[in-house]
Amino acid sequence: MAVYCSQCGASNRDGSLYCNACGQRLGVTATAAGPVCGFPTPALARYCSQCGNPLPAPAAAPVEGEVIPFSEEEAGSLEAEAPSLGGWKGEEETGKKATGEPLPPIAAPGLGPRPLVPVHRPGPEQASAAELEAAWAAALAGPPPMVEPLAREGRAARLLRASVPRLLYLLLLAAVVLPLAYPAIGADLVVQVGPEARQFYGALESMPPEGLALIAFDYDPGAGGELNPQARAIVGHLLRRGVKVVAVSLRPAGPYLAQAAFRQVKDKGGYRYGEDFVDLGYLAGEEAALASWAQDLALATPVDWVRGRPLAEYPMLQRHAGVRQFDLVVVLADNEPALRRWIGQIGSRYNLKMAAGLSALAAPQAQPFLRSGQLAGMLSGVPGAAEYEELLGQPGPGTVALAPQSLAHGVVLLAIAAGNVALLGSWALGRRRDKR
Repeated sequence: MAVYCSQCGASNRDGSLYCNACGQRLGVTATAAGPVCGFPTPALARYCSQCGNPLPAPAAAPVEGEVIPFSEEEAGSLEAEAPSLGGWKGEEETGKKATGEPLPPIAAPGLGPRPLVPVHRPGPEQASAAELEAAWAAALAGPPPMVEPLAREGRAARLLRASVPRLLYLLLLAAVVLPLAYPAIGADLVVQVGPEARQFYGALESMPPEGLALIAFDYDPGAGGELNPQARAIVGHLLRRGVKVVAVSLRPAGPYLAQAAFRQVKDKGGYRYGEDFVDLGYLAGEEAALASWAQDLALATPVDWVRGRPLAEYPMLQRHAGVRQFDLVVVLADNEPALRRWIGQIGSRYNLKMAAGLSALAAPQAQPFLRSGQLAGMLSGVPGAAEYEELLGQPGPGTVALAPQSLAHGVVLLAIAAGNVALLGSWALGRRRDKR
């Protein structure tokens, strides 16, 4: 049901409180005074009910977009209120732009779309643009708040704070370089031999003279820093016991690493290639090739890698048709999957005795094979090579490489301890100052 305005007669939606045309509150009867007698008369009446004179026509509803100018009284009241509102007089107060064009109208509630006078004056609490620029320049030029406590430190304290990291780097550099340049520094290093290295040493020591051992060089040159010392010690140990050594690899670089290990020990004992050591080279195909090669060595590797001669021409291989004839298989690997291939295809299938020399990264993953008895022993990284050399009584590259590593670890531990002591000391001094 529509509601009609008593002021202008406009129709409004039911429930409205104010007229949508003139802003008059709905439900209040507006009155108009008689032109002669001043008697109040309803606004919609055309003649005065007291004196009968005609009443002025009611104001028409404002048209949307129509600009109703301020009256002189309204403009005067706004001008009087401007100083109290913090306004300022200028072009905006006159309602005109600098070009002389009138400002766009701004709608005011209850008055229709009328031009309002924008007022603004920077109060005493507001800074000017120059003051703001000066404040920003001062803030950017000064030190940040986090640096302020350091500025109050003495020169000696600042120098000490800056020197500690550099001193630590120099100590680490000295711990690594000096043992390599002067091996005598690490000569007195005590190597603690673990049970895993003892088991590995026992497995090789129990090999019968004139026995046959297979060494798998399944690692890349990137892991040579850890595994080359192990390979040199293992090949030398087996050859000194009179054991014949056969090398093979599932990695393309493996044959070169095997030859390097043999060259490092052959001159000391007068060992000969073909009589004491044979390199079968690279075996492509991983597990599938390994399974086929295990059944017949000559079928998968008909010639050796160094001389290219048939395996039957080497006396140490004439009576060995397959891997069952090997008394021991030693796997040198830089990851756990490489070791698992040999255990699955050779150790478990043919029930052969196996040992492993692994990188420090792969050794923890191979612990289940050692606990289950699938491995007779295991060496782990540079420490494993040093432990094996200690058991052999012949310090070598593993012992030399272990000295820098041990000294560097000692420097790191001392730095951690010194940092904790300094932290506890500063905490105690802070509590003492707080009590004062």
